[in-house]
Order: sequence, then C-alpha cells, then structure tokens
Amino acid sequence: MRAWIVIVIAACGAPQMAPKQRSADASVDAMPDATPDAAETAAAVPEDYGEERWKHATLDELDTTVTIDDVKQTKGAWPTRKKIRANGRVMLALESDRWVGAQDGKTGVLRLVVIANGDGDRSSYELGAVKPETFAHSFDGDTYLSAQGPTEEGPLLFAVRTIGPDGAPDGGERRQVAVYVDGASVRVVEKMLSETAWKPRLKIDFVGATSFVGIETTDPH
Repeated sequence: MRAWIVIVIAACGAPQMAPKQRSADASVDAMPDATPDAAETAAAVPEDYGEERWKHATLDELDTTVTIDDVKQTKGAWPTRKKIRANGRVMLALESDRWVGAQDGKTGVLRLVVIANGDGDRSSYELGAVKPETFAHSFDGDTYLSAQGPTEEGPLLFAVRTIGPDGAPDGGERRQVAVYVDGASVRVVEKMLSETAWKPRLKIDFVGATSFVGIETTDPH
C-alpha cells in the first residue's frame, strides 16, 4: 500500500482522490453523497503521505490519549453483533461520511468499512450521526488515521473523537470511539469525553481471518 501511494505521487505530481465505493450490504441504508463545496474539497486534500503525518494529526483525527489497555476490558452486552467469513488479511477504514439529510440539511454518519477476501467483499456499519469533518493527513480526507501508525501493527485500529450534528442532545461534547482487535473479532466501543467507562457498540466475529490492518481510505486500489 505504501509503495502504491509513492507511485501515484511521482506520476501525477499531487494525490488524486479515487472514487469511493459504497457497501453493498443490504442492512445499511443507502444515503446519497453530498457534493462538497470548494472549501471542503481543498481541505480534504492530504498534506503528505509520509510517516510524519501521524506526528501532526489532531486529537480528533487520532486520539493518542487512548490505549488498548483502556478499552480491551470493556464489559457489557454488544448491541450489534455480526459474523464475516474472510480469507487472510482484513482491512478496515473509519470514515466521517457526508450526506444530505431529509430535514436538517448537511449532516453525516460515522461508518466502519470492512474490506476482506482480496478486496472482493465490503461491508459497512453505521456508528451514529456525526458532524462531517475533514482531515489533512488521511488519504480520503474524511477518513481517520489508523492508530497502528506506519507499521500497520497492533490491536488498536482506530481511536477518534467525533462531534454530533448541530442541535444534537449531547450539547456539542466530543464522543470517543475506539476500534480494536480481540482474537478473531473486531470490537467498537465508545464513550463521551467526560465519561470514564467505555460502552460496547459493535462486535464483528471473523471466521478464517489471520490479520487486521487499519487503513486511511475506503478504496485501497
């Protein structure tokens, strides 16, 4: 993946955004993408693709205050459980997806995208409404940096802070969301920034998967 990014930069002179593919998972409601304005488009262009980008990310793009020890003992029933058959390596991306709501205009949803079986199978899981944000250090602009860093190793895949849409009942407080690996499952937990206890949100059990990597794009081709 790293080599591919270098080739694109050398050949084109600037990173080009590939069209994003949406999940074919019938359980996910289809939501039309909003067309970003010029300011959003400019903000979505990553500043660089080197290892230095992890050093410049904000806490909203990569919450470095969260460790695997903080979340791996999360207790409670998982409100959503899924099972996926996968062969070998599984890639996951976390995005703050933009779409147009029916009444409140521009809003968005936090979405976990799972890419398995040689990029052939895609599933996506909604993790709540958010105010869309753009980041300068990930490939898609509205995706989050992986907590694994440039080594692509470690059980903590993502740790981010999101904010609810305008008028949300949380009053604008940031929500912390963490995605991590536990054996053959990927788990998503969350809490408000002012809270101390993490709550279970989503558990995906994998059959046949051998490794998990967090990536910064929903289209790794």
